[in-house]
This record gives sequence, structure tokens and C-alpha cells, in this order.
Amino acid sequence: MIYLHIGPHKTGSTSIQGFMAAHEGQLAGQDVHYPDVGRNRSGGHYLLRAELRDKHSDLPGWSVLAAMDRARPQARHVVSCEGFENCTPRHISAVAKALQGCDVRLIGYFREYGGLVQSQYLQLSRICRNIEDFDAFFERYFEENERLYAKFERWAEVFGWECMQVRLFDRSSLVAGDVVEDFLRAIGLSRAALKVENGSERNVAPPWQTVEMMRAVFAEFGKLSGADNDGWMGTMRTQVRVACEKAFAESGVEAPKVQYLSRAQRLHCNALTRQDLGDFNAHLAAPGLPCPPCVDEEPVERLAMPTVS
Repeated sequence: MIYLHIGPHKTGSTSIQGFMAAHEGQLAGQDVHYPDVGRNRSGGHYLLRAELRDKHSDLPGWSVLAAMDRARPQARHVVSCEGFENCTPRHISAVAKALQGCDVRLIGYFREYGGLVQSQYLQLSRICRNIEDFDAFFERYFEENERLYAKFERWAEVFGWECMQVRLFDRSSLVAGDVVEDFLRAIGLSRAALKVENGSERNVAPPWQTVEMMRAVFAEFGKLSGADNDGWMGTMRTQVRVACEKAFAESGVEAPKVQYLSRAQRLHCNALTRQDLGDFNAHLAAPGLPCPPCVDEEPVERLAMPTVS
């Protein structure tokens, strides 16, 4: 059996991949295989995703995965890459063809849109892939990104909804409030069965003050893009990020969470979340996906835009 974890981004994929890669021995003892084929140093199977983007590839990694499953059909072979969320129908059909004859199961996490867009903003600003303020980012995000339901639906149209597990990325719904434990249960395992204690999350966003400091500095660096020296710019961005994180960590200032979403933005996100939940639950077996508690709360108006001038 092959489990394809299709993400999407900002739903704990890095933590899942790090755990699976770090505990290959314990997993093998439970007849669970987290294959090296297609994996990069971070632990995810990003090279398998890259094969799909290459129109001239004959998908050698996917062929190896299929051969592994045929050789050990009783084992659970787990592949994880949040980049699978953006696969096109052509990509997914190619996966189905490469894995023909294999028992394929899909696992993905649905995150309510308010938390998703804020997390994306913090992450992309932190790695210098966004220099817009949150309101501009919010507008562009929903102009350029389709609904999460549509991304899952493409996979289900090829492999069938009966082969799809959609789980809610919300601490009140995750098993033990932990995405790694939740994922292990989805593939029929647990930390207890592996005799592994709880660990820390990976890829946790830094405090908002640090992110805003980085975004402001990166916006100034953007004016130097004419220097046409990507290596130099990359080095400078890394040094700025490290310096900002260190500066705020040493400042002693508390970093409580802030609300980036305005009331109107929260209402928009809640409406999309409910729409997706309705569509998912029309296809998934009972009991389906619950509504995250934050979606039922009455949103309050944002007092001020969280920013550092």
C-alpha cells in the first residue's frame, strides 16, 4: 500500500516529514517504509514532485516506488510532499499511470482560510518572497490561489474519494493536538507503537515583530535588484534574516500574537471555509470534517495594522 501525503502548504508537512525521516528504523519495525527515492535533505519527496513538472521525464522515481510496492505489498510505503497540492490533472494522471496496480491512499489536511493566509504571509515574508503589507498580500493571495477543495478534488477525480483522507488542521481536531500523531494515526500507527516521545514542531513562524522587521529591510534590498547578483543578494537576505531574529530575541520584548485579519477579511475567510467544508462533506464518509471553532466566533475589528515602520 502506498500513502501519498499531498500537504497542502502550512499544515504541518515539515514536522511530519522531519519525524518520518528521523525515525526510519522504528517505522521499519512496524513495516512502514519512508523511501529515500525522491527525498531531499529536508525529508520531503520534492524530487518526485520535480519529476512531474519535467514534461520529458519518464518518472524514474515513481517507477522505483511502484516496484517497491509490488515487492512488498504488505508494507505501507509513505510519500510526503506539500507541493503535490499544486499538481495538475496531467501530473496526477501520470502518477496514476506510474502506480498502476498499486493500492494508493491519499492523505491531506484542510486548514481554515484565516489561519492559512496569515501563516502564508508570515512564512513568505520571513524568507523574502513577500514585501507587501498584509492587506495587499491578502488581496493578491485570493486572486492567485484557488480553493483548497479544488486541489483535493483533482486527486479524488483520479483515485476516488473513497481513497482520500481529508483531516482538519486544527488543534481541537488533531489527535492529541499534534499533527505528527494525527498523521501516524491516519496510516495506522502512533508514537506509542513506535516508542517515540512527543517532539517539537518544525518550521514555526518567528514573532510578528521579527517578520515585519525583515519585510521592511527586504523591501529596501529590493531596490538593489538591479545589481544583478543573485548570489550576493541571497547571502544578504540570509544575513538580514539572522540579524533580525537575533535582534528581537535579545530585545526582551514580549511577542504576543496579533490579529492581521480585519473583520471583513475574517468574514471572507469564514465564508470560504464553510463552502469548502460543505463540498468536502458532500463526498467524505461520515462524520466528515467539523467546523473549526474560530469560524463560528464573531470576528472583531482589527485595531491597527500589525507592522514595524
